[in-house]
Amino acid sequence: MSSLVLCTEPVPGLQCPEPFRLRASAWIDGSNFGSLSEQYVPAGIRLRWNLPFLYGESGPRRFPTRFRVKRSRGLTQKLFIPVADVGQDPTIFAPSELWLTATRGREGDNYLIFDEDSCNAASAIYFELEKRSPGVLATFFDISGKNLATAHLKGGDRFYIELADVKQIQFSSPPALVKPGVLFLMVSNDYDVRLETIADIDARAWLGASLNEVSSRYAKADGTPCAAVDEAAWDELRRSAAQIRDALDAGYAVTEEALDYVAVSASLKWDLAAIMGWSFLDGESPGGPEFDQIQLAKLLTKPSNDVFAYQVEALFKEGSVEQSSLFFTRAALMAPLTNASSEIITSPIVTLKSVGIIDIGPTPENPIKRPSLPDSKAYCRSTYRFGRTGFADNLSPTPYASASAFTGDVYDPPEHYLGDGSADGAPLLIREKELLEDWAFDYPIPFVDSEVWIRVAAGDHWGRTIPPEDTARIKPKFDYRDACVPILSGTCDETARTVTLSLDATRGWAADRLTRYLQGTIEFLMRRPHVPQIQLSVEIGQVFVHEGSVWAARLRTWNHISTEHRLIGGQLECQGLVFTITGFRHTWGDVYCLFEVDTNCGSGVVFAVPTNAFVPAQVSEPIDSRYLWCEVDEAPLMADGKPASYSAEIDLVAVQEMYQFKLSFSTTLHFASRLKATWSGEVLRGPMADRVAVVFIADRPEKQNVNLNITQLGVDFYGRSIVRAKADAMRYFDAGLLVKTSIMAGEITDTKSFSKGYTVGQFSAQEPFRRGTVFNSFTVVTQAHDGEAFTLGVNAVRPEDDMDSGYVMRLFFGRHPGN
Repeated sequence: MSSLVLCTEPVPGLQCPEPFRLRASAWIDGSNFGSLSEQYVPAGIRLRWNLPFLYGESGPRRFPTRFRVKRSRGLTQKLFIPVADVGQDPTIFAPSELWLTATRGREGDNYLIFDEDSCNAASAIYFELEKRSPGVLATFFDISGKNLATAHLKGGDRFYIELADVKQIQFSSPPALVKPGVLFLMVSNDYDVRLETIADIDARAWLGASLNEVSSRYAKADGTPCAAVDEAAWDELRRSAAQIRDALDAGYAVTEEALDYVAVSASLKWDLAAIMGWSFLDGESPGGPEFDQIQLAKLLTKPSNDVFAYQVEALFKEGSVEQSSLFFTRAALMAPLTNASSEIITSPIVTLKSVGIIDIGPTPENPIKRPSLPDSKAYCRSTYRFGRTGFADNLSPTPYASASAFTGDVYDPPEHYLGDGSADGAPLLIREKELLEDWAFDYPIPFVDSEVWIRVAAGDHWGRTIPPEDTARIKPKFDYRDACVPILSGTCDETARTVTLSLDATRGWAADRLTRYLQGTIEFLMRRPHVPQIQLSVEIGQVFVHEGSVWAARLRTWNHISTEHRLIGGQLECQGLVFTITGFRHTWGDVYCLFEVDTNCGSGVVFAVPTNAFVPAQVSEPIDSRYLWCEVDEAPLMADGKPASYSAEIDLVAVQEMYQFKLSFSTTLHFASRLKATWSGEVLRGPMADRVAVVFIADRPEKQNVNLNITQLGVDFYGRSIVRAKADAMRYFDAGLLVKTSIMAGEITDTKSFSKGYTVGQFSAQEPFRRGTVFNSFTVVTQAHDGEAFTLGVNAVRPEDDMDSGYVMRLFFGRHPGN
């Protein structure tokens, strides 16, 4: 069985402390730095590390006293250097003996788990698919079960990725892997490699030092300082850090907010961390301040193809020492940064959230401009996919918008935009050699006529940046959401073939100012009675993460390609859970249903599906689908936004002619209202208000005045006489109707008498054979004498509403069974 836990599948994660982790760049100098000139870029290999001991991840919270930076000589061990078609080029150059083979997980062939029951995790993954392998999706999860990335792979692909704390892989189907299978790199801090100290850095001296006193920690060999740090910000940071040091040394509690301020500041700017003594440059240096001991003779002086191992030791006041993980890097010149690619996933849509205080004016040519107040903002939402290649580690997208010609408002861009995408932990999508991040934007813009675009800057962990680039300017689609007054009730006049709808006049409703300006109308809709809502019973296989919060499940024997467009936005229901369908994907002959899983991580189970099996499910069309409703009338609005009339009369005859259907049977009609307006040549329609049901009673079917040849055929086993009534060639029974026959002894001429005394036969209403013949069996005829008169009542029945036409009576004479 496969129970996939939302966001934390396939196996619940472990609760593990964050390790003391070190990373190192390749060689960086003025030729590959990016945005700064060479005179402000000291050359060398840049190191940085985290500080889990500040947060007490593996013991009491402590503030280190010194950092000891160690490096090996050029490694002579055999190295494993992956070559990949998909993923990324390696920045870690580790000895071959540190690469291990993954084992199968507990959940079946499509799971691989590394060192399952411990907090050890992989830092890099490599595998190759055989050319005969089917295409698969590979999803990577960390120790806690968080989805880190998803890769689209095909047969013959060689895949490599570096991700922190990878614990398990889920494949969408069992892949065919080239031996030895999936390799993973797991580097501990006790690997046997000879290291020597190249720097001993005071981790606390900066707390009482001026910016000038620590500037030589990141400077050119001639002493030119290179850290771009504001002095006022520096003083505020070191005062906050000094308070943390004093509190931890005295054993007092420290708030998470205070720790985050210091730690995040160091993580965002590598040059700031360098002058704090929390990162280090192995290369060009003036020697550093007097409170550090830098082994200048041991520092690297030029790039090379040598591979070095690095490690950092943190020393504490009580005398203890913690070692970071080892990191293996090549001292070759690091590849330069490249600009991000971009594609639109969800086109920009602008929504107006209350425009009651904006007076746009009587005409577009002569607007009365008035500034927008905070409660009358236009908001633009969109989703972009940005791709980073080479050695870019992060992207910084910032949304922009043009000024509004209607209101005169201008856009004020945010200094730092944290969207709902990768900044919020959304997983990466890996496509060939691009690492793709989905960013969701939702931000205020001047007004609905503004153009929007995104400015994207690429950077890395080492302070390198390149000039940002803008995406194309786009005029957002206006998502018109003004709610309409609902229909309160409706009555049907079957004789006049009209329906009178009454709007709810008790709510004091009025359309918003924009709708009035656009001279909007109220649109009345009727549910198409002849178009059924699509509801299909299906079977789905195991589910897996497709992209981000969108999951996928394979459909078995899917023969409904022509209706897929009507199911988007509808529901997928399985095992009591309901999800919104976002699309369908056809891959290598298989069809997958894509659906949105909108939930907090680890809060529930999607589906329990046996391995390589299918379970029943249902897909259905959205109830407000445009294929299910038709526009039947419009009503104008007055200048104050209220309806000119609170009632509307719908001509059902005209509606049937317009949409080419016929209301030939009794049914329940459904009506709804919504607002309609035109903006820049585009017809806008708001959401549908509450539906109201109206009963329609159709005319009774026409009586079937058919000449019948009635014959008594014989007697069945139970003593019932079989009677056949056959129409002559002059007229048959009307198509689409069923025929019900009853009988009464004697010659009956009036319907009232027949209705009181007739006897029903063995068979209920039936479809006439070749539209001309019906059969029934009656016991009363079996008891007749030769020549005894009987009256056969023929009643047409409409199957859609079980409405009958009333009896047409036909006389015939019975025969004794013996004759």
